[in-house]
Amino acid sequence: MNKLLEKIWYRKRYPQQEVIVDNSARCLICFDQIFAGKTGKVSCTCGNLTISGGAKKRIREFETDLWAETSGIKGK
Repeated sequence: MNKLLEKIWYRKRYPQQEVIVDNSARCLICFDQIFAGKTGKVSCTCGNLTISGGAKKRIREFETDLWAETSGIKGK
């Protein structure tokens, strides 16, 4: 198989996964910067934003869309 075609096939079949360096978000109402640990949910002071998932997933629950993603991502 041609080397170029082999590389393209490999990328489609086994895509690189992104690695979450730190799972964090900022509420734009109360300006809290919150970080998700290994387990459990973490909420901001005003209750607008709750994050969870640790280093495996980025799970966000929010009342309004007044929040910003600040997670560090490596890879992709």
